Amino acid sequence: MLHQLRALPPATRGYLDHSGAVAFSASIAHSRNKYAHTAGSFPSSIQEVDKLVSEVHACMSVIL
Repeated sequence: MLHQLRALPPATRGYLDHSGAVAFSASIAHSRNKYAHTAGSFPSSIQEVDKLVSEVHACMSVIL
């Protein structure tokens, strides 16, 4: 989904440039995929959860 946002025209609400899409993909999607697709995988600390939630919030702030 993040990579679809960079296909929008730059003046469009929700547009995300290439570097933003790559950064959020690394910080959000990869963590999410690790937990969703690896049996028994959970965040190891509250700080890890806080970081992931913070990244999701930052992403939503940019695109909404």
